[in-house]
Amino acid sequence: KDASDAFPDSIEVSLFHSEILTQMGDFSGALEHLKNSADRSKDCPLPYVNAARAFLSLGDLNSARFHLQKALQIDGRCSTAYLDLGQVEMKAGKVEKAMDLYREGAKCARYL
Repeated sequence: KDASDAFPDSIEVSLFHSEILTQMGDFSGALEHLKNSADRSKDCPLPYVNAARAFLSLGDLNSARFHLQKALQIDGRCSTAYLDLGQVEMKAGKVEKAMDLYREGAKCARYL
């Protein structure tokens, strides 16, 4: 929180803060930070990926899926979004779809 207060315009600090809030179980606080991050950095998929992780922790697969698809609209080579979307589909029981997403995520990761 101190870093967020000291660097209110830093997208990186906001993302780290939201990850900590998510790990602590403060999903509403994390989602608020992530919305602000997404509003400030329209070309960065990570606020959407992290929001999806918060929604996944809440068991909200539809919201998680929506946010990961938004991340992929921003950056179609975001391997993390593909891998996390694979987890969403696995939890939804869509094993083949999940495997395709895992493969795509692995393929994108090779180009980093």
